[in-house]
Amino acid sequence: MGTGLVSETDHEKWKMKRLAVNPAFHRKYLKELMAQFNSSCDIFLAKLAELADGKTEVKMADEFNRITLDIIGKVAFGTDLNAIHEPDSLFPSAIRESLAAPIWCLTHPLHAIDFTSYGYQNTVVSAVHFLRDTGKKIIDERRKAIRNGDDVPSDILTYILKSANEDTDLEYEELLDHFVTFFVAGQETVSGTLSFMLAEAGKHPEVENRLVQEAEDVLGSHQIVSYDDLSKLNYTGLVMKETLRLHPSVPGFTRVMDKDDELGGHKIPAGTLINIGVHVLHHSPKYWNDPEKFDPERFLAKNDENEAGYSHYAYIPFSLGPRHCIGQTFAEFVAKVLMSRFLKSFKFKLVPGQDFGYEDPKTTLSPKDRVRCTLTLR
Repeated sequence: MGTGLVSETDHEKWKMKRLAVNPAFHRKYLKELMAQFNSSCDIFLAKLAELADGKTEVKMADEFNRITLDIIGKVAFGTDLNAIHEPDSLFPSAIRESLAAPIWCLTHPLHAIDFTSYGYQNTVVSAVHFLRDTGKKIIDERRKAIRNGDDVPSDILTYILKSANEDTDLEYEELLDHFVTFFVAGQETVSGTLSFMLAEAGKHPEVENRLVQEAEDVLGSHQIVSYDDLSKLNYTGLVMKETLRLHPSVPGFTRVMDKDDELGGHKIPAGTLINIGVHVLHHSPKYWNDPEKFDPERFLAKNDENEAGYSHYAYIPFSLGPRHCIGQTFAEFVAKVLMSRFLKSFKFKLVPGQDFGYEDPKTTLSPKDRVRCTLTLR
């Protein structure tokens, strides 16, 4: 990801980059992209309809992987990766390799001199080159179209490129870093959230029934989700929040102390890396009542002072502060559109006996058995 928004550690440089791309992820801008969200969902539902015979096992985590990849491709970069219909597409596998590699490095501290692992390391290097080369091609084609005055998609890439023309500080390599960051950081996190949402709904019939009823009430006979519908899908939003509490997409992240300070009675010098255990925090009985229980309505609870019934700093699936995830609103849009339309279209049953734990460690959390379901048309 080079020095994209996730990996840039110089705070002043990061602020300039964030300011340059912030408007492209604002709710007002994403509002204009609802047609693209829904058109990708149309293709997704049409494919699932072919499998909805009540017998065929469908790995919904894999299907969510493909649809979120397609949505990011279209909404952010105006490109059709056709991942929904190409299960062997190189793009998702390259992203998986890139996400697994950092954890592998932590567990293989001598990898730089371990010649027996060079084969794997070359695979990761190839994956990274593939992602960046794809980004170069897409950015170059769009830049050329803008220079020629051609019609270009009103997507996030167009916004960033036009902003870059006004802001010469945004260099080509930084654009490429943003491209890779949005794909790598966005695709697996959103698809993981959708997968765990579906798994939890399947394990809690009362939750599933309320989600289905809300989708019916809000969408009615409509086949698309409008921007105004998003604010009415309140219970869907609560289920997403509780899913991210129990299964945070990124189970931990790192911050750097920018000055000498004290934590827990220990003096911490500037420059020290601090690991934040999001998953541990979200499951802590110190901050959550019955933390292992899936309870979407806990986010409606108020205390005696009419404030949220949980500590603001105990819930950080998107981080907090100035470096909170820029894609939070994007993730909300995708989750509400896909989940409401999926549940309005299909009945699903979880295949018995599967493991709802997590895959082998990587940067993001994914369901081990891929949320295997059988589908029928509703």
